Amino acid sequence: MNEQIRKKLFEMADKKYGEFSASLIPGCNNIIGVRLPYLRKMAQKTVKEQQNWQECMCGEDIYFEEKMLRGMIIGYGCFKDRDADAAAVWLEKFIPLVDNWSICDSFCMSFKSCELDRERFLEIIEKYAASEKEFEVRVALILLLSHYLRV
Repeated sequence: MNEQIRKKLFEMADKKYGEFSASLIPGCNNIIGVRLPYLRKMAQKTVKEQQNWQECMCGEDIYFEEKMLRGMIIGYGCFKDRDADAAAVWLEKFIPLVDNWSICDSFCMSFKSCELDRERFLEIIEKYAASEKEFEVRVALILLLSHYLRV
């Protein structure tokens, strides 16, 4: 993420919340402490106000919240654009970055583009479900649970 976004994240930081979050996410020690509702609003606002939300995707994510925000922007942005081809590319770019349950679950819930072309995304999901990498499998399962399971 860029420095401007990083600065905003630090302005929204809640140290106690950061400590609490770190206790819930094993191995994650780079948490600023921004609450998820604030990240969701920031992602939605970015997608709504930026003509080209993809420009926010440059730069490296140093902090947990930056990666979370990246995933949410991809999820909201791809659905807004209604372009299944581009959404598939963004999905496959982001999945290898997922390294904990919180990023996984929040990203999957915001990635509603599966509804644009259910068969195509099901093929991608099946590929990751067969992975030997823990969080690739988790992404596949959470996408299935959140966008394919009909009760």
